[in-house]
Amino acid sequence: MSFIHDYFGTLTTTDLDDTDVIWSDEVLLGERQVEVTLWASPQAPLEPALLDRYAQFLNRLAEADKSARQALARYLSEEADYINCHRQELDGGDSLPTDPEAFAAAMHLPRLSLWISADDDEDYETQIVLDYMIAPEDSDQILAVTFSPEAELLAVEWES
Repeated sequence: MSFIHDYFGTLTTTDLDDTDVIWSDEVLLGERQVEVTLWASPQAPLEPALLDRYAQFLNRLAEADKSARQALARYLSEEADYINCHRQELDGGDSLPTDPEAFAAAMHLPRLSLWISADDDEDYETQIVLDYMIAPEDSDQILAVTFSPEAELLAVEWES
């Protein structure tokens, strides 16, 4: 399937064998660049309304980032292991904040993924995942904040 969208340009899933990136770019958040990828599976429909919601999310990324950092602070106040792990494992980790809000504020957002996927049973899944890291150059530990296409906060999960 091919489609032309005002924000994303020409998108196609025609040549895909499996879920893969069909669009990527960088967006500015404050003074930092965030790598954005749009993933799709061959079976997933490229619906204009969904792509419009994704474009709106990207246009309001600063608002989503604020909401995500609040969720990160709540998560970190309940799960101090992420903070403790980085303070103990990283060179200079003892200089990292211990306060969950300060730690969440210090985290970087290097990547954001937009997902449109469907499996062989045609179960359809859409989500937006923001990958936050405290030290992207030194650690592969991520706190992934997941939103619905309507910008509803769904989850915070520790990944690597």
